[in-house]
Amino acid sequence: MKVGGGISRVYNISKSDFRYSNGKHVYDTQQLNFYDGANRVDVEVRSVGIRRPKIRENKTINLCVLDNFKGYTVRSIDYKNDNPNSCITNNTSSTKFINIISTANLITNRVYALEDGTFEGPIGKGFYRILSSPSAPRADAWTSVSVIKGGPYSEDLCIDLDRDGVIDDNDNCPRTYNPNQKDSDGDGIGDACDTIINKYDLSLVESKVIVSSTCTSCPSQLNLLNPRFAGGTFPVKRHFIDFTQSGTGSSVNIIFTIENVGNAPSELVNVNFYLSKNYNSTQGLKANKKTETIPVLQENQTYVINTSVDYSDFRGAEGQYYIVIDVEPGSDDSNRTNNFVNIPTVVRCFPCFKQISLLKNNPNKPYLMKIYTISGEVKESHQINSIEEEKEIINQLSKGFYIINNGKKTYKVVK
Repeated sequence: MKVGGGISRVYNISKSDFRYSNGKHVYDTQQLNFYDGANRVDVEVRSVGIRRPKIRENKTINLCVLDNFKGYTVRSIDYKNDNPNSCITNNTSSTKFINIISTANLITNRVYALEDGTFEGPIGKGFYRILSSPSAPRADAWTSVSVIKGGPYSEDLCIDLDRDGVIDDNDNCPRTYNPNQKDSDGDGIGDACDTIINKYDLSLVESKVIVSSTCTSCPSQLNLLNPRFAGGTFPVKRHFIDFTQSGTGSSVNIIFTIENVGNAPSELVNVNFYLSKNYNSTQGLKANKKTETIPVLQENQTYVINTSVDYSDFRGAEGQYYIVIDVEPGSDDSNRTNNFVNIPTVVRCFPCFKQISLLKNNPNKPYLMKIYTISGEVKESHQINSIEEEKEIINQLSKGFYIINNGKKTYKVVK
């Protein structure tokens, strides 16, 4: 080895004194500590030559004047999110020795951002606490010079009093163990310690449902159709879905208002319609392509839906049913008892009444049926086709005294 810089000497250096990488001896232009048996010098590799046939390696090295070449003992630490402006989450116990070229002395017990120089060194890249004052650089077979990237930084420890793995500054329940940090109402207070959970509540009630059908005696407001009815024997008052043998027929028209009566914004939810044999049940026929979507509603905000259903939506057999309007919110709805209403409905093949009458040799044509109160006022009038329809309408009358005129006779009815 030749040493330049005004000094001409030759030294023997084994391969172990230099780096071995990818099957080759690599001699980067880096500062090295070299010991000649008497004196320690700082050197820098300039060139490498190969001498044949013995494959000896000649290394030309210049003497380096490396002022401010210092050594430090350091210990790695971790900052939250690798941000030195946050707090320290971990201190390692192992220590490392590094060499640094700097005019400044690193301050003991302070934290700096350090990383290795041009080639692989002992620390890689990270944050390190300085454990010792500047000392002479260490002489290794090859020496890395670390680089100061920043510092000194804050050394505040991250406090986690409830030991749930989330530091107090970021914990939505700093005094209550809740590693999942669940916050259902999004108010910044975790469910584990939130005394008031803000949730939405989508409400659909009978008083805000308007219904019309071929039932001319049915009040339009659903809560007045069968007051205080809450299931049991099928009610007297009911709407009609009429259909013909071809599948066409009348519809039940519905206008209803949904309100968010909770204390948090709702989410997008769907409304579906079912034809069910049971009260308050979605076990039945779901209406085809009738799903309505309710947008996000703020507290006390309402949303109106105007729609209709007919025989083609369900294709149910003749009989007594409930049209169930079901608001289907997510799990954050605070009340699942006010999300649906029931409309008592009879599905009937309307022309079938006439066909039955003909089979019974009843040649009657459509006729007008009038219903009077006991004082003689017209209460209702219906264009009907058979005596069966007349009886069906009478069955739906509320309690009281009535006079019926069907064009052929007049008679009293007591309900």
